[in-house]
Formats: sequence, structure tokens, C-alpha cells
Amino acid sequence: MAHFITRVQLNGAPTEEHYDRLHAAMEAKGFVRWVHADNGKTYWLPHAEYSRTTNANVSVEQIRADAIAAAGSVWTGFQVLVTQGNWAGHGLIEAT
Repeated sequence: MAHFITRVQLNGAPTEEHYDRLHAAMEAKGFVRWVHADNGKTYWLPHAEYSRTTNANVSVEQIRADAIAAAGSVWTGFQVLVTQGNWAGHGLIEAT
């Protein structure tokens, strides 16, 4: 399995409604807004950060393309950053 963290920032002056639409578009592409920790707990990611776990055959470029397609469906002018691998967090809020 491969684990990716993706950050999407909508440039300009997006509203909360735009980010709600982004969250739905990202979810439709297989992204979620939380991570499972080694301690067995689930934590919310910071705003506009997404997690996606896939089979090992999916590349970081494909994850990026999926995020670009999702963001582009709701806003013009955005930034996308995708990282692959392990993660460590601080101050994340536990999902209940």
C-alpha cells in the first residue's frame, strides 16, 4: 500500500462553500480528510489537507492529477502539493 498526503489551496478569495465543494470533489476521487495513527486512533487533518491510501501501483503523479482534476472542477487558480510516505503530526484533533 502507498500513502499520500495532499494539500490543496484555492487562490484568491474562495468561500467556505467553495471549500465544501472541494472536499466533495476530493472525496469523489478517493481522498479523505483524516488519517489513522499507529495508536489506533483517527485524526482530522488540517484544513484542505487530504489523505489517500492506494495500491503500490499508483504514482504520486496520478495522485496529483486526481487532485488537480478535483480542484479544477470547483475553482480556477489553485496550488497542489502531494507527498508520499510516513507522517507524523502534532495537535491534530481526534475524529469521533
